[in-house]
Amino acid sequence: MQSRPVGVTVLAILSFVAGIVYLWNGLDLLGYLIFGPSHPAATGTLFWSGVFAIILGVIWLAVGGALWALQPWAWMFAFIMAIFGLLESTFTLIAGGGPTYFGMFLFPFIILIYLNSASTKKAFGLPE
Repeated sequence: MQSRPVGVTVLAILSFVAGIVYLWNGLDLLGYLIFGPSHPAATGTLFWSGVFAIILGVIWLAVGGALWALQPWAWMFAFIMAIFGLLESTFTLIAGGGPTYFGMFLFPFIILIYLNSASTKKAFGLPE
């Protein structure tokens, strides 16, 4: 297997950070972490928001590990998430987000170009 490209390392680290933030937020919503005003007993929507955040945190940690290990499914996950980000930013721009939201469009666009480069695909063992 080829060595990990720097861009993939950056994406893996960002995935790890997202996972930690989601886990932290989920635990906070469930009332297990108290920094600042405490939440009431986690019931109803607050409970399910916390559970969902924890699930997302675990998913992002798994994706970070898979990107770090150059697993082909992680490439596909990152590709799909970049497409979702591109669609979301396009809708935001159309809805009147203005030029300040152009970065929201640019970031997933750059990720899509990077993921489709021959060297990145080769690192994941995908056909060029």
